Amino acid sequence: MNNDTSDLIFKWYSRAQLDYFDQYINLFIAYNAWFRKVTKKTNDREAITSLKSRVGIWDEYVKDEAMSQLKSLMTTIAKITNLKPLENLTRPTDPHWNGIVEDGNDWKGLIEFWYRIRCNLFHGAKSPEETREAKLVELAYKSLNEFMTEIINRMRHNFSLEDLSRMYELSLIEHPDKSEVTGFAKEAHELQWQSAQSEIKILNDKFGNAKNLWEVDL
Repeated sequence: MNNDTSDLIFKWYSRAQLDYFDQYINLFIAYNAWFRKVTKKTNDREAITSLKSRVGIWDEYVKDEAMSQLKSLMTTIAKITNLKPLENLTRPTDPHWNGIVEDGNDWKGLIEFWYRIRCNLFHGAKSPEETREAKLVELAYKSLNEFMTEIINRMRHNFSLEDLSRMYELSLIEHPDKSEVTGFAKEAHELQWQSAQSEIKILNDKFGNAKNLWEVDL
């Protein structure tokens, strides 16, 4: 293999590697916008504290009913932080968290972990070349991505304005007995009406079970 070919391989391989530092910052911006909205707090520390009282989605997680892929990531984070707690490099005497995710069910510790990783990165306190920190950022990205994917999916499947518009559209289909059409057209109309009623029932059930768009984690 000549040098040109090997250089090409190395360059394309390098470009294929995820930059978890940049990815995490982007992901945290979405998370930050979400948790400020749901907690109605403009201060991050106040919002994080409030977020730790929203137990609904985490009860499901502990019961293995949600975010099943998160458990192994949390367990790894717990092992690493139990060996050496994650420092707060901008505030060494942080009273809010000791830097340890206790175990795979310590979701409150995980919320603090995400925030501390963010603070250490945003304030330029860590270099991406440091192996342990790079691994922690990768784990922070992967675990937060599991959480935000669950949140986004719940938001998308919540009752929407499009659902409401569709219900109204279906309600305009009149009952076959009120229609003046006859023969095959009447049969077709009856099938259309029955289909509309089935869809309306589904949408009604969805509406009845829907939460506020910003409360899908409760």
